[in-house]
Amino acid sequence: MNFCTNQLIKKVFLSSVLLAFLFSSISVTAANTNFTDVSDRYLESVEYLSENGLANGISKTQFGVGKQIKRGDAAIILANALELSEDAPGSGFIDVPDRGVKAINALKHAGVINGKSASNFGFNDNLKRGEIALMLTKASAYNLQGDVKNLTFTDVNNRYQKAVAALVNHKVTSGKTLTRFGTDDLITRGEYAVFIYRAEMIDEGIPFETGVPSALEIFKLIQQAEQNATDSFGDAFVETYEGYAFNKSFQDITEGLDTHYTKDFISNELKGVYDNPILILETLYAFPFTEIPTDKYYIEESNEKIEVYYEGVFYEEPTVYHYTLVLEDNLWKIDLQESFLTPEEAELAVRMVEEIYSESVYVETSLGMEEKFDDYINTILNGNEYSIQVYVLNEYSTGTLGWYTVDPRSSVVSRYEVTTNEYIEIGTPY
Repeated sequence: MNFCTNQLIKKVFLSSVLLAFLFSSISVTAANTNFTDVSDRYLESVEYLSENGLANGISKTQFGVGKQIKRGDAAIILANALELSEDAPGSGFIDVPDRGVKAINALKHAGVINGKSASNFGFNDNLKRGEIALMLTKASAYNLQGDVKNLTFTDVNNRYQKAVAALVNHKVTSGKTLTRFGTDDLITRGEYAVFIYRAEMIDEGIPFETGVPSALEIFKLIQQAEQNATDSFGDAFVETYEGYAFNKSFQDITEGLDTHYTKDFISNELKGVYDNPILILETLYAFPFTEIPTDKYYIEESNEKIEVYYEGVFYEEPTVYHYTLVLEDNLWKIDLQESFLTPEEAELAVRMVEEIYSESVYVETSLGMEEKFDDYINTILNGNEYSIQVYVLNEYSTGTLGWYTVDPRSSVVSRYEVTTNEYIEIGTPY
């Protein structure tokens, strides 16, 4: 079984070597679009905006998915999407350049937007998630409603509650986490594209993600699936004079598990567990979901597939887990389970491959010491690698010893070679 066997090897090595350190030393693949920075996460939304003439990129090759969007640019896109009349009276805002006058006049006249003051729209200010919630849900925009009693967010005050509840009700967003919408967070161009696209689908009479469960329901499904699998395999696990084994057939053990796992997952991945009974000695190797996360997760949903990424813990060390759920027999079922390296594990991988044991030599990802889940989950989602610097410090400066990349999927470590101006693979930590 690829997942379990590989993770067993990788995690045992990474965890054991990390302990040893503690005690001893105290090319992006572009999505199918004209823009080279659009991953599958944003592809459908960006293509819709681009093909319908609602938005341009920041250049011919870059949409700018990770860049924050200004209020003025967001207003122009929204006005295009709503097809508002260009014959609206003046807005009274004096900070709007010519390219945004018609759009902002129309939005102001329709009651979709307000300014920062009577004379200032804040054209060049970055847009917040709470602000776009208010805009999209207005009666003259997409006219969305929802029940505030269903909100689980703790960062949404009275001003935004109805608007946020409406977005959640119509599956435009599920928030940053189960308890945080991110009201005051700045929204990126990629996120804004997703919001507009999903609102447009509702406006066209196409309910977005019909039948897709909430984040909490998704996590409960995964939790129940792995609990059932753990119980089924655990009850049949025995130790014999020949080693570890199961005292039931594979068919008997997996009976009933098809309510939570696809046929392919059972015949391939769960069969791998059956063929490697030692994995059940520590069920985290095969079934790592231990508790429902309240933060540090990302869910991408559609009518046919749900992608779940979250930061879990493996022997006290953070690890990013990924599950794919698909519809089979009209039920959402687990079809894929895998894990990725976190920045901390990537740094450890470089130490292991290069045999860097001295605590005076620093190994640090380009995300820095305060890397956030959003930063490194985007690295994974966009198919990128971690960039890592190895350096020493002296009284006056930083001395770089080398630059490396680590693939969070395969754990392959590559070193930058100055003479050839390219990264060369040098190994894996296991």
